[in-house]
Amino acid sequence: MMSIAAEAPVLNALGKVAVHGAAEASSALTKWFGRGVRVTSDGFESVPFDSLNAAIGDPERIVVAVCMPIEGEITGDILLTMPEEVAKTLCDLLMQQPSGTTTSVGDMELSCIQETGNIVGSAMMNGLVDWLGVAAAPGPPMVLHDMVCATVEPILVKQASVSDEILLARSDFLMDKLWLEWGLYLLPSPDSSQLIKKRCEDDQFERFESVINSVAASGAMNASQALSKWFGSSVRLRTDGFVDVPLDELESMLGHPEEPVAALRMNVTGDFQAESLLGFPEPVALSLIDLLMGQELGTTKRLDDAGRSCLQETANIVSSAYVNSLCSWLGVSAVPQSPQYQFDLAAAVVAPILLEQAQVSDTVLFTRTDFLMDGHWLDWIFLLVPSPQAMDQIRKMCG
Repeated sequence: MMSIAAEAPVLNALGKVAVHGAAEASSALTKWFGRGVRVTSDGFESVPFDSLNAAIGDPERIVVAVCMPIEGEITGDILLTMPEEVAKTLCDLLMQQPSGTTTSVGDMELSCIQETGNIVGSAMMNGLVDWLGVAAAPGPPMVLHDMVCATVEPILVKQASVSDEILLARSDFLMDKLWLEWGLYLLPSPDSSQLIKKRCEDDQFERFESVINSVAASGAMNASQALSKWFGSSVRLRTDGFVDVPLDELESMLGHPEEPVAALRMNVTGDFQAESLLGFPEPVALSLIDLLMGQELGTTKRLDDAGRSCLQETANIVSSAYVNSLCSWLGVSAVPQSPQYQFDLAAAVVAPILLEQAQVSDTVLFTRTDFLMDGHWLDWIFLLVPSPQAMDQIRKMCG
């Protein structure tokens, strides 16, 4: 029985593959539908087969699944699954119908989902193939519509004959301000699993980018759990991973320089020294406060003391989760300080960071993070500005 997925280098590398594949799927779906589509992924997680029921859910739940074989120098399957209700909503979005129009999943709906699965699965497979440096192509996709026990479970149980675990990436589909969650499974053959493992051991991938993307995904997951516990409601943060952004591009990333922004700046001291900034355009900040206070969107008209307190605690949780994830990987300790609130034009918020960082580096680590709660999603930005010594620690660990 083979088990490779639990090894950290594999998950780090495949995290990069998942993020890259999601970005490619976004572009392809946007082109196909002629409308803005975003697919995101937090990366792959290893799911032991003794936890399979928890991963796939109620075996009698009706799902729609698209299974796509991988053929060539690597072999295996990619499986995309979604609950039937998610599939119906997806069809409404893709057919530009009012939500609730699709009441049953027929041949036309299955065809639509099959093509969506084909695009998403191919994008993920192409990301894997590019990273491995091998030749492979997707086979014809097969769409299934039945209970979990009749569709997904047999495919995954078959994988149990060659591995102790499966690789699951939870992905989100965003279109017209609605978001849907589905599961994507990577099921490599034994030979392909060994090839993936060898590729990691050879360390031929861009380790710095892979690691910081993995750190971002871990931070977002930890922040999701902490925010859900604090608010008493299901909250999820998603990120596309960190990118090194040149300082001369930073201002435009935060928004129009003359637009007001609510920003929370946090100093980090200890073995790992850095500064973080969580930024919300004013409308996003107001909407976030409404969601956190259980109010209808549009209730909050201005940023008062209660609202600022909400934003500060949110920033404390999110920034600390990202920093702690990075420090855990580095094996060092850090002490996040209380976040300082600032409400000003975007240019004024960014100016101090540009001035200070320009003395030691010409880039910062930047990630876009989505906040999802009660069916609503909000887009914000997160900056991490490690000290020169901290950045040396990161690069040294990346080898």
